[in-house]
Amino acid sequence: MEFYELIPLSFALSMDAFAVSVSEGMRMKSRRSRHAWKVALCFGFFQALMPALGYLAGVTVDRYIESVDHWVALCLLGFIGARMIRDACRKREREHPAASVSDNRTLVVLGLATSIDALAAGISLAIENARILPCSAVIGAVTGAVCYIGAMLGQKLGRMFQKRAEILGGVVLILLGVNILLEHLLA
Repeated sequence: MEFYELIPLSFALSMDAFAVSVSEGMRMKSRRSRHAWKVALCFGFFQALMPALGYLAGVTVDRYIESVDHWVALCLLGFIGARMIRDACRKREREHPAASVSDNRTLVVLGLATSIDALAAGISLAIENARILPCSAVIGAVTGAVCYIGAMLGQKLGRMFQKRAEILGGVVLILLGVNILLEHLLA
C-alpha cells in the first residue's frame, strides 16, 4: 500500500476513536493533558494491534480468494464505511453515552470497540500484500495523535462535529474500497 493511500486510511479508521475522544473531552472539566494522553495511547494501541490481527487472518485465506480479492476489499471497506455513515446519521443515543474513559476498563472496551473496523482493514491490507508493521504503526500513530487532539479540543467542539467526523470517515473508507477495485480492474 502506498503512503498516499495509507494516510487517508489511517484517518478514516481513527474517526470512531476521535469521536469518542471528543465526547470525553466535552465531559472533562478542565483541559488535562494527562487524561488526553491516556485516551490517545489506548486508542492508538488498539488501532495498531487490530490491523495486524486482521492481516494475520487475511494471509491465511488469501490463496483461496486471490481471484476476487479486490471485490472482497471493496465489500469490507464499503460495509464498514456504510455502517459508520448509518450510525452517524441515526438519531438514537450512542451505545455508551454516559461512559467516561477515565475508568481504565471502560477505556479498554471503547478502544476495542472503536478498532473493529481496523481488524477488517487489516484483512484488506493482507489482500493488498501490504507490509503490515509499518502500516499498523502509521495507523496507530495517526489514531493516537487524532485522539489526543480530539480530547484536548473536545470542550470547544460541539456534538455536531462528532457526527460529521464519522460520516467523513465512512466516505473515505468507501472511496478507498472503490480505489482498490478500480486499480485491479484497470491494471
